[in-house]
Amino acid sequence: MTTQYVRFNAKDEILGTHKAWCKALSKSNNTFEETYINISDYNLSSLCELRDIKKGAVINGLWGLIDEVRTHKLCNELMVKYLCKEFVDSDETPAELDKKGLQNIKSLISTLSLYKINFDEWIKNYTDSGQALKDSLDTEALATAEKDALLKADLGKATEKFAGACFSLPAIAGKMGSSIYYTVQIPFAQVPQLFKFNQNEIPVELRAQRQLNTKRASAIADYMEDRKYDYTLPALTASVSESMRFEPVDGFSNLGMVQIPIGATMLINDGQHRASSIETILERHYHQFKDQSISVVLFYDQGLERSQQMFADINDKMVKPPKALNILFDRTNKMNSLVVESIELAGMTQAVEFEKASPGAKSSKVWSISALKKAIETVTGLNDKKAKALSDEEIHYYKKLIVNWLTALVEYTKGDLKEAVFNGSSAMLTDMRLNLVNTHAVYLHAVALASVSMVDEFKSFLLNIVMSHELMDIPVPTFDDLKILSGITVQKTADLWRERLVNTDGTMNPTANGIKLGAHVILENLGAFVPTPIIEVNTMVFGDVA
Repeated sequence: MTTQYVRFNAKDEILGTHKAWCKALSKSNNTFEETYINISDYNLSSLCELRDIKKGAVINGLWGLIDEVRTHKLCNELMVKYLCKEFVDSDETPAELDKKGLQNIKSLISTLSLYKINFDEWIKNYTDSGQALKDSLDTEALATAEKDALLKADLGKATEKFAGACFSLPAIAGKMGSSIYYTVQIPFAQVPQLFKFNQNEIPVELRAQRQLNTKRASAIADYMEDRKYDYTLPALTASVSESMRFEPVDGFSNLGMVQIPIGATMLINDGQHRASSIETILERHYHQFKDQSISVVLFYDQGLERSQQMFADINDKMVKPPKALNILFDRTNKMNSLVVESIELAGMTQAVEFEKASPGAKSSKVWSISALKKAIETVTGLNDKKAKALSDEEIHYYKKLIVNWLTALVEYTKGDLKEAVFNGSSAMLTDMRLNLVNTHAVYLHAVALASVSMVDEFKSFLLNIVMSHELMDIPVPTFDDLKILSGITVQKTADLWRERLVNTDGTMNPTANGIKLGAHVILENLGAFVPTPIIEVNTMVFGDVA
């Protein structure tokens, strides 16, 4: 039959028959009372025989049938978008939402109302059929992505020609751009057997990874050994050299089993140090770790250039979390816990910047957690390694020491520091940062360095204590000597701080020498012993001063 497209009106009258859609379109008057269809897309057997479809004929019920089918199709397509969460309740403009691939939920309700469809009835009647259509589209999209990936990889054989011995793994299939990938779980014992990464002797231009750093890999293994019950390893990314076959389970389009030829090469694109650390931990504790697993994202191998690009893309877009957040979040680190919990006990949490290296110019925070940790390490003589060896009783006493020091620092420092810490506003802190030294990290560190002599005796006793001693009898310094701070100006313009905490151009001097020079001022006012390293820096900058 030569007729393919039929043009008709709301009165069920055939206005024309055409071989090509472009002819039907050109003849259409583009009104709501006229339309055209591809007759192969519709089952018209209940209305007429195909031979009855000719210009001038009237096919009773034609308009109503096509309108019903199109409405049903539209409702299902809208349901797919609804299930994909493309409709949102938002105050953004349609253009702004369109950039994100979204639409306002009001537009959905408006479209349904044009067809005289109630939203609740639409949900009731089309959720199941819409879900079925979505599953079908997902399956089709995955099949298309897999076909494209195979063509890009130029593996020489399509999935349907898959042959030979293989092994199967439970997998989730997905798409990134036009590439298909499979996420699988690999037992540790299988990682050294399945995956390869570039050997050190391969020239850099022929590698898809950085050179393996055995110390880094060993450090990850150490971390896994120390944290054997709560460690975390991110997923590996690998390329597979031969065609894989994915078989979804009933009821799911992207959940199933992926089959991989036994002879396939699986090259790690990202995570070679994690893979090497798994090999190391298996050598140390095979039976304990062999059945543990790691997620692996598998792509089709598209050659060296693509593998190198994948490595560059993954690592270039990664942003190392701020040190401040690591201090706050990593509570398995005893030093971090000691610092954060001491700040909480001192009631100073609201004054601490926990996300950035330093408070912003208009922030209401006084110091960052990073600066406070450094200052506390100076006062206590602790670090991450030393803190790890402390007993619970020793940690308890160090908390008392830190709280006492923080309390004395805030209580005795001039320039409304106490008010800033407990009730400071953005405007107040902005003004203080501009005009005073007491909210800057270099002042905090200078006071910490000057405070060391006040705790030397305590530290010496505590760090060498025998556990059988009565810890309750150990005196904890109260830092009353820091009362001297109440008599020391904190004005940036004061000659006292010039070329010490403050540079000649009025900017702060957060260097190691700046801290020592600031501590020299405080120690002199205390009438305390000034350590030789501080004297040497002071002499270097200011000469021998009587």
